[in-house]
Amino acid sequence: MTTYQQSIVAMSRGAVDSLMNSARATPEERLTWKPMDSGRSVLNQLAEVVQVAGWFTRIFEFKKADFFDREFIVSERLKRDELTMADIEAQIGPAHEKLYAAILALTEADLDVKIALRPGWESTLRDVCYYPLRNLWYHFGQVNYVQTLYGDMEMH
Repeated sequence: MTTYQQSIVAMSRGAVDSLMNSARATPEERLTWKPMDSGRSVLNQLAEVVQVAGWFTRIFEFKKADFFDREFIVSERLKRDELTMADIEAQIGPAHEKLYAAILALTEADLDVKIALRPGWESTLRDVCYYPLRNLWYHFGQVNYVQTLYGDMEMH
């Protein structure tokens, strides 16, 4: 029987594949394009996906999120525009494999552990398992939306 953790990993693998298929269909000159010069580029969003995999790997391994504060998030946000598509291609797979290993290592008892993601917001690790997957789906939709803004209406 498939475990909860295995289901999350399987869905996440599919989401990474879908996201990267869409991103690879983006012309190189559009990878850094920002809608209305103030939105987020495809590369910036992909960089976040790589970062989030690392953040949640750490959360699952230590079963706490004490590093996850406003200062940390702002400093990480500033690093996103430094990555190229080649960097993303090289990092997204290994980052997610580490995440999957951390999720699969969670025991049934671990899934019921509550952690504070920030003051006043507690979740069980069972719920937290969905957060990186939700982030993948969100950015898959955002990449597709950016593509429609420059006229690409094809389903990738």
